[in-house]
Amino acid sequence: MLLQQIKDDLLVARKSRNAQHSTFLITLFAECERVGLDDGKRLSTDAEVTQVLTKFVKNAKEVHKLLTENGTVELDSDAVKQINTEMELTNKYLPKVLTREELEDKIGAIIITGGYSSMKDMGAVMKELRATGSNYDGGIASSLVKSALSN
Repeated sequence: MLLQQIKDDLLVARKSRNAQHSTFLITLFAECERVGLDDGKRLSTDAEVTQVLTKFVKNAKEVHKLLTENGTVELDSDAVKQINTEMELTNKYLPKVLTREELEDKIGAIIITGGYSSMKDMGAVMKELRATGSNYDGGIASSLVKSALSN
């Protein structure tokens, strides 16, 4: 279970006296655990933990962009380094995201096997893609499906 893996890594970080990792993993573990506790005092499922982790990565990317975009903070500053470390730690627990090429292959296979040919079929293709259980960027997938069905 992902929650247990985070807890185990937190223990390792504490034992090695890595304050930065410990502090972040405490926050991460608490947020992931809270989802299940709020919903009937149970353990959080892997799907719920993945949602929390995805939210963490998304927020970290936004903060990173805000810090570096305006030029107010240098790329080698402590704040940017901390955000990069947090994203690396969080990404370690997330399933692998499909590359653009892998996503194109999956979409092509779905379109061929399902016999989809028009933009009316976009919803059905996206539904089948979600059913594969793959982790992918929805915006990229949507644009790839649109381009594949418009040809």
